[in-house]
Amino acid sequence: MPRPLPPPSAPPAHAPKTPAARSSPRAPREPAPRASTIAADKLARFSKLRTLRAESKALNKTDVHAEHAKSKDNPKELVRQKRKLQEAEELLAKTTAEREGQDYERIKNLEYTVDDVERWEDKLAQKEARKDLGFTDFTQVAAKKYGKMIAELKPDISKYRQQRELALARAAPLSSDPAAAAAAAAGAAGAAASGDHDFDADQGDAAVLPAAAAADDAFFRSAHSLAYADPSHTPSPDAVERLARDVEKQQLKRGKFSRRRAFDEDADVTYINERNMRFNKKIARAYDKYTAEIKANFERGTAL
Repeated sequence: MPRPLPPPSAPPAHAPKTPAARSSPRAPREPAPRASTIAADKLARFSKLRTLRAESKALNKTDVHAEHAKSKDNPKELVRQKRKLQEAEELLAKTTAEREGQDYERIKNLEYTVDDVERWEDKLAQKEARKDLGFTDFTQVAAKKYGKMIAELKPDISKYRQQRELALARAAPLSSDPAAAAAAAAGAAGAAASGDHDFDADQGDAAVLPAAAAADDAFFRSAHSLAYADPSHTPSPDAVERLARDVEKQQLKRGKFSRRRAFDEDADVTYINERNMRFNKKIARAYDKYTAEIKANFERGTAL
């Protein structure tokens, strides 16, 4: 049978304190915060949170009202109101000028500058040139389309000047007048480097262009040039991207255009097949203006 363990011995009550225990100073105890101070702090923070919540709620409400008012605005209505305001201002100015015995058109023309007049005349000239005179032949349609695409083309003048500089430099040894060719090449190079668009790049063409055309058929192309089929030529990524955008634009425009008449689901079915439908449309174009009243009477049931 195991023997029970003896109880732990307690230190004697008369044991003297060690010098370390007697000499160690006690750390000062912080006073415990009062319950009223804690409650006041919590109440202040709660009040601040309530204030922030009220401000956020007011801002959200203002944004909701602004968004709702914006959704009710009609852009076409705003444009119409702006146009009406301009017409009213113009009418007021015209009435005031007539009351004072002045010529309104003369007063209005005095507001335009010379540049404004020139731009307006150029715009009218371009509009007259683009006027559609009706279909003549497919060659005229193709020429019109080509002119429109050329007008939309934005050439890179700086790159063109650099290519011309290289072409003139290659043609200088082959020219009949090397001095004039060298001068023209140097002038083109200086203009390309300085960005001077007022430089006359054709000032040395009489001595340079014949040799340049023979030396660089890729730049100075003629009607018989085959440089466009050079397999070593690679277009730049910007040019490829521009071509892709132009093709997509043409496809989108071509997809919206169709001479096929849209099918009206609400129209009355007065035919038994497509041939009969076309015949009925021809009859309607010829006689509907005479039979509209009779047809309306039949539909109302008031025909005699």
